[in-house]
Amino acid sequence: MNKSDNDRSQINFSFLILYWAIICVIIVAVLLYFSFYAATAESRSYFGMALALSGVFMMPIFFFLFIFSLNHARVRKILSGDYFVRWEYPKNSGKGDVYFCSEGVYDADKPNKALDTFGNTFLGAEIPSDDPSVIRFSNRQYTGSRFETTLRTQDVAIPHGKEEEAKELVERFREYSGRRSKYSRDQWRYVLPLIGIILIWFFAFFQFAAMPAGLEAKKDRERQMKERLIQEDKKEITPLWNKIRQTLEPKIEQLKTLPDGKLTAKEAGFDENSEVLTVLHGRCANDGFYVSVVLKKGAIRKSYNGNETGAFNYIANSPIPTNPTENFCKPMIQDYFEDRIILSDGWVYGEVIIRPYLPTTSPTANSQTNKNGK
Repeated sequence: MNKSDNDRSQINFSFLILYWAIICVIIVAVLLYFSFYAATAESRSYFGMALALSGVFMMPIFFFLFIFSLNHARVRKILSGDYFVRWEYPKNSGKGDVYFCSEGVYDADKPNKALDTFGNTFLGAEIPSDDPSVIRFSNRQYTGSRFETTLRTQDVAIPHGKEEEAKELVERFREYSGRRSKYSRDQWRYVLPLIGIILIWFFAFFQFAAMPAGLEAKKDRERQMKERLIQEDKKEITPLWNKIRQTLEPKIEQLKTLPDGKLTAKEAGFDENSEVLTVLHGRCANDGFYVSVVLKKGAIRKSYNGNETGAFNYIANSPIPTNPTENFCKPMIQDYFEDRIILSDGWVYGEVIIRPYLPTTSPTANSQTNKNGK
């Protein structure tokens, strides 16, 4: 390989870095966009995690490309004249030139092992007695474990007429004994910053992209599950609700003419063996009216505190509160849970805690009671 060949390989190598950088920028841009603008929170969570992990895969490739580019830059510097001896071989030998410099030995025939002369520890150079036609360079190289080494050698053929110069080179390279190649030092010098960059990349995008979207996706799943359960519960209580509506709705106008009060199941028109325990009715503020049909036990399978029962509540001319902690207009103290089931036509079902309280028959007293929630 001559200088122009190496120049071309360096240009190709530069384009390789550029192409990879462009690919990475596109990948990151796409993942970043979908991490914040994907249609669902679950999708945003997946893209955010992919973005966080992308650095784990892309950064090492950049690392090795960077290390190789540094070594190529050293080779280019040597080919430009930064060497103290250059050996040329006859053209018919088919062997490329060899350059000796403070970086080690660059053999144009072995560009993939460029400047690996010193390895992790340079042991020295010699002209072996059993083969005086070469200079043998020896080094220790770490393999596998950081604490295991192997002996590596590099033989450089001595051209005819360069025997004395070879001896001078052996002496000159003695001063480099114990040196480590810059190629090897680069790998250890930049590996810790690489790990730091990867960790910062991962935790930054995990914290600000993947984790918030993941929490949002979890909430979406919980909402969907809750909605599904509510729909199942609604389907479960609908037959009972229809019975109660058929019995009570024809009597609502009559109940409005009565003082606030309480009816037994039989007085309200239900069988004594029915699920209904009692029926309460009364006036609300703003000319509203309520009917609360308290059941003997909950109509759905859930139980929260162990002492709940169920109640179908009807409110006319008064909107159903959107805040689950608000009490409905009724003359009894009861706490409504979040998963109360809103039906239709003013009806709602909820698991309730019934506390002992008997309404008075005085509309004024009941109005005050409703206002104070007691």
